[in-house]
Amino acid sequence: MNPQAQTHSGFVAVVGRPNVGKSTLLNVLAGVKASIVSHRSQTTRGVVRAVCQLSGANLALLDTPGWQTRHDDDFNRMLNVGSEWATGIADAVIFVVTALSWTSADSRLLARFPARKKIIAAVNKIDMVADKNRLLPYIDTLSRRYDFAALVPTSAKRRQGTDVLAAAVAAQLSSTAKCFEHGGENDREFMFAELLREKIFHCLGDELPHRIGVVVHSKEKPHSDMLHVDADIYVEKESQKAIVIGGGGLMIKKIATWARKDMERLSGRRIFLKSRVRVRLWRNDKSLLSAMRVGTATYKKTSID
Repeated sequence: MNPQAQTHSGFVAVVGRPNVGKSTLLNVLAGVKASIVSHRSQTTRGVVRAVCQLSGANLALLDTPGWQTRHDDDFNRMLNVGSEWATGIADAVIFVVTALSWTSADSRLLARFPARKKIIAAVNKIDMVADKNRLLPYIDTLSRRYDFAALVPTSAKRRQGTDVLAAAVAAQLSSTAKCFEHGGENDREFMFAELLREKIFHCLGDELPHRIGVVVHSKEKPHSDMLHVDADIYVEKESQKAIVIGGGGLMIKKIATWARKDMERLSGRRIFLKSRVRVRLWRNDKSLLSAMRVGTATYKKTSID
């Protein structure tokens, strides 16, 4: 084989503190909506993968939960487990930081990166910087904090600098062929749950999102081309249940109808969605957190020569 024809490949973790634009950046790089997006923290709860090809490289991009500095329940602790797991298996890491806004959480996360890991810093949200002359001194300061493989100014929202970032990532990967295993039905159910949770975020605003978890199960019915999906929406109080259901059940109907349409687009199947709202203190229920795949992923890292 001609060495020049070889395609570089690898696992690339997208990490950073909450609300720096990790999921938006991953979706732009992948060219598909792999991660749900909102302006609220803790939107991403599991490790979300998008397999894509860009800049001459085959990549398995791993979106991760925002790094948590609070550890007051199992939920927050498991979010960090997901970030550390993805960083550990990754061949390279995109460390997303906000332009002109370095925090103690950034420093803590930077200190936890494994030694000799290839780290590319994406200095995101440059569209929010009115005086672009301030960017160079900020990037210079970052270069003295850590021996980054590259520092790339980006705006995921406006798709600025993302091609340069993709090329910088590809340059750090080897030409060893990788086999990226697919999770099949588990992936589908996880994405269905994420789509439903996204609609809850949009419909309920700032009232409840962080107190809500979702578990989805899907099943085929004999002699039917319709996929049956059962969704359990978990809240922590009866008063929260009433908000999700809404007067006359109108809110849950709106949420479920919107989510069902996205599920059908994702799967290419007709969907029968049945949603229930349950009350449970789920943030410290490890069995439920596991079912929700908080901070976890089923993906395996494999390679073939």
